[in-house]
Amino acid sequence: MIIKQLVIYMKQEKNFSGYQQGIGWIHTFAHLSDCIYSLAISPKTTNSQKQELLKAFLGSIDSNSSVYSFREDERIARALNAFSIDFDV
Repeated sequence: MIIKQLVIYMKQEKNFSGYQQGIGWIHTFAHLSDCIYSLAISPKTTNSQKQELLKAFLGSIDSNSSVYSFREDERIARALNAFSIDFDV
């Protein structure tokens, strides 16, 4: 259930900024990456679910025109690397 909701969220989210004046820390990609990482390494996540997550995550990355800052790129890389641990993409 959480994976389906997360995929829907990734398809709908449009604000991937790390910090926005007047609002504060949004840090969407950093937190999203941490969640993706946890799900990707979970033994309860099936290969089919991992494929769905990876496709949606790559779509979010591809649609984002923001410059990554505040170490978001490292967290994104960590999440992407988790798919290569025991999952052949």
